[in-house]
Amino acid sequence: ATIPAAVPALTVSKTLISPATGVATVGDPLTYQIVANNTGNVGLTGVFIEDAYPNTCMTFSSATLAPDSLVANPLHWTIGALATGGSVSFNVSFVASGACAPANNVATADSNVTTPVTDTEPVTIGGKITGQVRNDLDRDGNLGDAESGIPAVTVKWYLDNDHDHSLSVADT
Repeated sequence: ATIPAAVPALTVSKTLISPATGVATVGDPLTYQIVANNTGNVGLTGVFIEDAYPNTCMTFSSATLAPDSLVANPLHWTIGALATGGSVSFNVSFVASGACAPANNVATADSNVTTPVTDTEPVTIGGKITGQVRNDLDRDGNLGDAESGIPAVTVKWYLDNDHDHSLSVADT
């Protein structure tokens, strides 16, 4: 009888669950799902997952599987053994804390006998405009007694997602 050669293999996928549109505003929650699968024909040991995120525009909030440490970026999970055909899946949540276009969040999985595999999931985070629209009648940059806010004005901020210096419906 021929015994098949051991072929260790590991995959990782990262999916943005929320916001489903891939576009967020500062203050919005962001949720990703990370899944690692043993796709080889042997069990794996020393399996770990890391999640590198841009801390200039994302703040870690929680995970359905607690990371080994909450103070480091990338976040790190020690999985240990993963049987043939086995998988591990968990969600990681962040809060959008600054504008990024795009904010690339990268999951990496590895083991004692495989090479690292990665999956990147981008999200676009836009800033927020808050406050009141003002009419600076004397153009001095200061709000004077006769200069009040303009009621019922809506301000929209558009982000040039495809960097072509023009705005389209896709750039909202």
